[in-house]
Amino acid sequence: MNPSQCKTCSQPFLVTNEDKAFYAKLNLPQPSACPQCRSRRRLAYRNEQNLYKRKCDLCSKKIVSIYSEDKPYPVYCQKCFWGDSWDPLEYGKSFDKEKPFSDQFEELMAKAPRLAIVNKQSENSDYCNYSFANKNCYLTFGNHYEEDCMYGHYSTKNSSCMDYLQLYKSELCYGCVFTKNSYRSIYLGHCDNCQECLFSVDLKGCKNCLFCSNLRHKEFHILNEPYSKEEYFKKLKEYEFSNYDNFEKAANFYEGEFRTKFPVRSVYQSNCENCQGSNLENSRNMRYCFDCAECEDCAYGFQMDESYDCMDSNCMGYDRSEVCYQTIGCSGITSCIACDSCWHGSDLMYCNLCFSSKNLFGCIGLNKKQYCILNKQYTKEEYETLMPQIIEQMKKEGVWGEFFR
Repeated sequence: MNPSQCKTCSQPFLVTNEDKAFYAKLNLPQPSACPQCRSRRRLAYRNEQNLYKRKCDLCSKKIVSIYSEDKPYPVYCQKCFWGDSWDPLEYGKSFDKEKPFSDQFEELMAKAPRLAIVNKQSENSDYCNYSFANKNCYLTFGNHYEEDCMYGHYSTKNSSCMDYLQLYKSELCYGCVFTKNSYRSIYLGHCDNCQECLFSVDLKGCKNCLFCSNLRHKEFHILNEPYSKEEYFKKLKEYEFSNYDNFEKAANFYEGEFRTKFPVRSVYQSNCENCQGSNLENSRNMRYCFDCAECEDCAYGFQMDESYDCMDSNCMGYDRSEVCYQTIGCSGITSCIACDSCWHGSDLMYCNLCFSSKNLFGCIGLNKKQYCILNKQYTKEEYETLMPQIIEQMKKEGVWGEFFR
C-alpha cells in the first residue's frame, strides 16, 4: 500500500483494504486527510463544555446555551424547540445546481434555529450538555440516566458522583475514571466492582484497598500488602484524608511516584477480539479505536458505545448505531454520513440536530421528517432523483464524504 499525503498536515497516512471496502459500500471516495485531522475537524465543530447565558429567540426566556448571543441564527429553549409554534421547513430552500452544496448548506446553517443545549428528558439539569434522562445534575457532559451528579464526562447510570470520566453504574464515587459498578470510592482508574477503595488502579472485585494496583478480589490492602481489618483502618485513619493538605499529598503521590511502583498494562482491553487501541470493552475487530464499549467492525473511533461498522465517529451512544461515517454526537442512527447531534434516524447525510427522521440531506433542526433537502420537503420520487445529483456535484467539487467545513 502506498501512503497518501494528508492535505491538512502533509503527513503520510495509509488507506487500508478494509478502509477501501467500507468506502465502496457507502459510495465514498478515499479521504484526503489523515484520521487524526479528520477527527480534529469534527471535534472543532462541536462545542461541548462552553456554556452561555442568553435569551431564547422565540419566547425571550433566559436560558443556558452552548451558543453565545453573537451567533447569526436563532437559538430556542427546550420547550420552544420541541414545541409546535414554529416550523423548521419554513427555513427551507430549493437546491441551486449552479452553486456548490457547501455554500447552500452554510446559508441554511446561518438562519436555521438551533436547540440551545442538547439535553433531553432531564429534570433540574439545565447546565448539562449532550445529555439524556438526567436528574439533579450539574455540569455533566455526554452523560445519560444519572442522578445527583456533577462535573462528569461521558458516563452513564451513576448516582451521587463527582469529578469523573467514563464511569458506569457507580454510586458515591469521586475522581474516578474508566471505572464501573463501584461504590464509595475515591480516585480509581480502570476498576470494576470495587467498594471503599482509594487511589488505586486496575482492581477487580476489591474492598477497602488503598494505593493498590492489579489486585483481584482482595480486601484490606495498602500498596498491595495485606493488613488485618484493625490494622487497615488504623493506618487509614493516620492518613487523615479529611485534611485538604493530606488529601492533596496523597493525590500527588497517586499521580506520580505510585505509578512507578507497579507494572501497568500496555493497553486496557476487556473481553475484546482483534482490537487495536485502548480502553476497549466487549468489542471485536476494532482498528485505531479508543474509549469504546460493545462495538464491532469500527475504525478511527473515539468514545463510542454500541456502534457497528462505523468509521471516523466520535461520541456515539447511548443507543445502537450502524454503518456511519464522519459522525459526532449521534445516537441510534443507521446509514448516516457527515452528521452532528442526530438521534434515532436513518439515511441522514450532512445533517445537524435532526431527530427521529430518515432520508434527509443537508437539513438542520428537523424532527420526525422524511425526504427533505436543505429543509425543503420533497416527495419520495423527487428526493431519490435530486439526491444523487447533489452527490455527483459534491464529488466533482472534491467534498463528498468530508465533514462540515
